[in-house]
Amino acid sequence: MKRSHCSRAGGFLAAAILPALVLSVAEPLSGSRNLESIAMTFVAYFLGAAWAIALLGIPSFLVLRRFAPGKWWMAVSTGVVLSVPLLLVMPGKPSLTAMAFFTPLTALSALVFWLVWRWVEERQGT
Repeated sequence: MKRSHCSRAGGFLAAAILPALVLSVAEPLSGSRNLESIAMTFVAYFLGAAWAIALLGIPSFLVLRRFAPGKWWMAVSTGVVLSVPLLLVMPGKPSLTAMAFFTPLTALSALVFWLVWRWVEERQGT
């Protein structure tokens, strides 16, 4: 695998792990906060985050890669913009609480992608 592919894959993986980890600890699907419930919830949220990254994150990266590596605020603003379609596909009507929680989480996930991607690129000297 090429170096740049490793940095992208690592960034996308980290961007999927962060929201899955935060959501599985904050709101386990079973309602109880035991280790088994959190682990199963993590898997479910990770799969959902991976789909969101595949459908929204990768195309956004491909559009914005000419600005590579760009600035941190570009990643954060892209994350904020990408939170809108994610909120629209949530079951039920998105509440103000959901918007206040998911928008920063999506922006933070995009920032984590950017940080990992940039760190690996700089470390490998590409």
